[in-house]
Formats: sequence, structure tokens, C-alpha cells
Amino acid sequence: MEKVIHNIVEISIAGKNVTGDVSPMLSKITYTDKVEAESDDVTLTFEDTKAVWQSAWYPSQGDTLTVKLGNSEAMLDCGLFEIDEIELNLSPDELQVKAIAASITQTLRTKNSKAFEKQSLQKIAQYFADKHKLKLTGDKSKLQSIQLDRKTQENQTDIAFLSSLASEYGLIFSTRGDQLVFMDGDELDKQPSVMTIDRAQMSKANFKDKTAGIYEKAGLSKRTVKKNKVAKSFAVKKPATAGKPSIIQITDFPSSEYY
Repeated sequence: MEKVIHNIVEISIAGKNVTGDVSPMLSKITYTDKVEAESDDVTLTFEDTKAVWQSAWYPSQGDTLTVKLGNSEAMLDCGLFEIDEIELNLSPDELQVKAIAASITQTLRTKNSKAFEKQSLQKIAQYFADKHKLKLTGDKSKLQSIQLDRKTQENQTDIAFLSSLASEYGLIFSTRGDQLVFMDGDELDKQPSVMTIDRAQMSKANFKDKTAGIYEKAGLSKRTVKKNKVAKSFAVKKPATAGKPSIIQITDFPSSEYY
């Protein structure tokens, strides 16, 4: 006999498991797991023809929200979220609860300015981890090996600044729960899967493979201020795809503080 696998959703709001109460009204759930920089988010859509969500059950912005998705064989803990936006649609009555990862605090989203001189990327990352009471995890040895003469955060949010640093040195940055994470992309790809969704469990899927905005070759032109010379370098994708390769040319004129 074929085994029947049931899809399961577990929901807790403000620390209380409300799965049994809200499941009959849950019409849709959207969970987005961002690889880097941006916040993970989840959106719960409830039908509200009895108007309970518009009165006694109306959630509060800032309340914590936890969601687990899966089936009778395996569950995926999507993490801890904070309710950020509540939207009511009428005819038919429908309430959407939108939440972002709780680790993306207001302080992480506040713009700041600060200069760092002659420090490793590990030391800079640790500064922000301590500032936001987070644990620095990931490839610390690689962070330590990257030494910076000077790097300036200019009216940027801490999360935007950390993201730009990671991108500049080929790392992936994200916040997960109480952790500030820096990882090498290749190492991340080697990590085991947390869940496998069989095709038979999907009612709809979409995959896209495009050429627009995808380049075979990148060129960088950089001018040194003191010598007034332009250095050019190119990076080529291997193996190249068929047809004439597209090229993106970047010209960088940095300020004299770097030279």
C-alpha cells in the first residue's frame, strides 16, 4: 500500500502555539529563504469571513512568529520572525501577516558612519557581532587572512556595510537567529540539504534560465591617482557558452586615500 504523506504547518505567535486554532483559516503561506544580505521573510494569509482577525485575534507588530513547514516525515524550522506588516483585504475578507527575520533588528537597519584602519575582516566582523550581541560564525580563518588598510562605512546600515564587505571579498553574509554568518560560496554549496521536496509533493513550480544580464567576460579598468596610469584586467567564465560572449566593462576611479 502506498504511504500517504501529509503536509504540515506549525505556527506560534508571541510564544504560543496557535496551529490548531488558525490552521482552518490559513489559505496560503509564503516563505523566502534569502541566501545572503537580505532578511528571510514569511507571509501568512488567513481567510477572515468571521472577522476574528479584525478584532480579538488581531496580531501586534513586533510580536514574534515561528513557522515550521514539512510533512509527517520531516519538518523544516524556518526560524524566528518578527511581525512587521499586517494587511487587510476585503470582499472576501482576508488578512495577511508579514514578518521578517527577528535577527534583522532595528539597530542593524539604522544608518551609521565609522572608519576602520589596518584591521582584518575578522576583527571588523567581530566588532559588529559584539555591537549587536550576535555570535560570529563561518569561515573565521579566511576572515582573519583578509587584511584591510582602510574601510569606511559612510551613512550605511550595518547590514548593508557588512554585505558589501562580504561581496567585495567573495563571501556570503547573512544573519541567522543569533548568528552573524560569513561563508565561502563553494563551502556553502557543499553543505548537506536540510530538506528535499519530491516532485510529487508540488502542485506548481517555476524554473528560469536566461541570458540577459549574464556575462561571459568582465573587464575592470582602474586608475591610480599618484601615477595617473590605468590598469586593465579581465576575468573570463570557463567553460564559455556557445555564441559570442557578452562583456561587462567596469571603470573604477577610487579616491586618493587608497593610493
